[in-house]
Amino acid sequence: GLPCRALKSKKQVKKVNKELNPLEQLVPHLPREYVKDTVNFFTKGNPRFRSLLRVIFSPNNPADTEGDREQYEKRKALFQLESSAYVLKFRLQEDRARQRMWSAVHNLPSDLYDEAVSSEPEPVPEELLFNCMYKEQFFTELDDSEKRVLQAYYNLMHIRYPHSHIKARDPDKFWIKASKVVSRYKEMAQGKKKPKKK
Repeated sequence: GLPCRALKSKKQVKKVNKELNPLEQLVPHLPREYVKDTVNFFTKGNPRFRSLLRVIFSPNNPADTEGDREQYEKRKALFQLESSAYVLKFRLQEDRARQRMWSAVHNLPSDLYDEAVSSEPEPVPEELLFNCMYKEQFFTELDDSEKRVLQAYYNLMHIRYPHSHIKARDPDKFWIKASKVVSRYKEMAQGKKKPKKK
């Protein structure tokens, strides 16, 4: 009989597990459930939004004079000059403290050095933070108009970053795979193209 031909060898296709790909690109992501306060605040007709705008922006009929504005500009320039000097002073102190810390670490014995380098830094206790230690003192020294402005600032920060405490506690929630972002955009585009049912 005729000799049999050799069968063609099938190419083996390697399966790639995309879920276990550690090199996949991650992009910043803000979950929708963490922006509800921001969206609700800027809804049309919200009285809190109008009140906040009245505090932030200048009044329609300002009562201050040209002399008042000149005095404000002088005090503002003096404040910026003094604050920049304090910032420079504190940065120099931080640099010296950082250098002393690393000098102390390098002078440790070999067994303690490895432990110190590999250990995670502990956060500063909340009661020792500057804004927590002196908050009551600063607040009592303000008059009513200054307290309103400070409260407006707090409201703005909460509206802008309502999720800041969650992000500090669990930052992984605010990253998503780039492929998932593309697929979500496609789903949204397809949803808009669907004909409306009559």
